[in-house]
Amino acid sequence: MNEVPSGVADRIAARGGRIGDLAVAAGLCGSPPGLCLALAGSLGNDNSRDFGELAQASLAALSGGDALILDLSGLEYISSTGVGTLTTLLAEARRREAFLFLRGMQPKVRAVFDVLGFSEFFSFLEDGGSNA
Repeated sequence: MNEVPSGVADRIAARGGRIGDLAVAAGLCGSPPGLCLALAGSLGNDNSRDFGELAQASLAALSGGDALILDLSGLEYISSTGVGTLTTLLAEARRREAFLFLRGMQPKVRAVFDVLGFSEFFSFLEDGGSNA
C-alpha cells in the first residue's frame, strides 16, 4: 500500500475529520505496514455506528493479508458499545483475511477491554509508529 485509499480519505474529509466527539485521521503505518486510523476523543454510543461504517470501508479498501492499525493513543474514553464496534470490526478483518491491531491504548481505555473480558481477542501494539 503506497497511499491512503482515496475512499477512506474522502470519507474522513467529508466529515471534517470528526465523528461527533471522535477525531479521526488516516495515514500509513510502517511497522507493521498498513493503513492506520488514529482516534482521539471519545468512542461511545453516539458515534460508534458511524465510526464502524468508516472502519468497515477502511477494511474493504485493504487486500487480504494487509493490516488496519487503530492508533488509540488519543482515545480518552470508550464505552461498551465502542468495544462492541471494534469487536465487530475484528470479526470482519478475520473474514477478509486482514489483520487488525490496536496500538497505544491509554490504561483507562485498556481497563474497559479488561473488565469486559475482550482483551484476549485483540492484538495490541504498544509502540508509537503511527504516521496518521
